[in-house]
Amino acid sequence: MAFDAEAMEDVVVGVVQNLKTENQVPQVFAAFERHTGQKMITLDFTRYVGLILIDGLSGAEEKVMDKIGDLTNVLFVGGSAGDDLKLQATYVFAGGKAYTDAAVLALLKPKVKFDVVKTQSFRALDKVFTATRVNEDERTVFEFNGEPARDVYSQAVGLPPEEAPSKFFSQPLGLMVDGEPYVRAPRQFQDGAMMFFAHVKEGMELSLLQATNIIEDTRAVVQARQEKLAGFLL
Repeated sequence: MAFDAEAMEDVVVGVVQNLKTENQVPQVFAAFERHTGQKMITLDFTRYVGLILIDGLSGAEEKVMDKIGDLTNVLFVGGSAGDDLKLQATYVFAGGKAYTDAAVLALLKPKVKFDVVKTQSFRALDKVFTATRVNEDERTVFEFNGEPARDVYSQAVGLPPEEAPSKFFSQPLGLMVDGEPYVRAPRQFQDGAMMFFAHVKEGMELSLLQATNIIEDTRAVVQARQEKLAGFLL
């Protein structure tokens, strides 16, 4: 991680290791508390923001974020490391060292007020599937609507199973919350099942999504936020 030191009043970084077998978020947060002299649960979320970079093959994103949410009201944003879809090994870096099966957490205290802008460049189509047989730990869906997940998805995108993976990133699935999609990107077919990059629970309803223009979408969201902030300053 690299930071503009002049824009930050304070920065502290920690590494959460052994994600697959442990959850060391409390130990890292204890170090943050020693540094700030305050409990993470009482930190002012309008003055602090967190960043997280996590091993994308750990399968532990939800577990780590749940623990963070249990221990603090500070918002942590970030992403998962990839390896150009080779799916062999992914790494995060901190303090000049590379880590796998780990997450890097940074607690930032900017000198100025801040906001977090989030965009989702997808729209929901009218095809909805219910995950009826799932291995949640392995992020694998065996059946949608009681049928093999591979076949249901392939039929939805109008391609044979051997060609359907070409649509995984332009037409992923998404959990709809208050009309907004939270993407559940397919990773690969495994026999008749589908493996995902994100957690899918049994009984979860997922919509087929269609990618939109990420540049135009982001530009529109940033412009709207700038106009809103300008209104506050008038």
